[in-house]
Amino acid sequence: MWSANLQDLHKLDDLLAVIGDCSPAAEAEFAQEHLRGARTCMLGAMPIECELNLELASETLARMKDTSARRRAQKLLASLSKS
Repeated sequence: MWSANLQDLHKLDDLLAVIGDCSPAAEAEFAQEHLRGARTCMLGAMPIECELNLELASETLARMKDTSARRRAQKLLASLSKS
């Protein structure tokens, strides 16, 4: 189950910034939506919902056409702790 910390919130903010800087695409918008939901769930101490949003974001990021942004975003997402 998800356990959030301040470092994870900063990583999510960085991830949102990476996606915000990439070319406009439906995948980027959906990923941002899922990541914002995960951030809200983290702040609201809803670990199951947070984990679901992160999984959905991961699936969406995998379909992004902007290769550079996709790689950076996937690396940041993978770096989030799941302890």
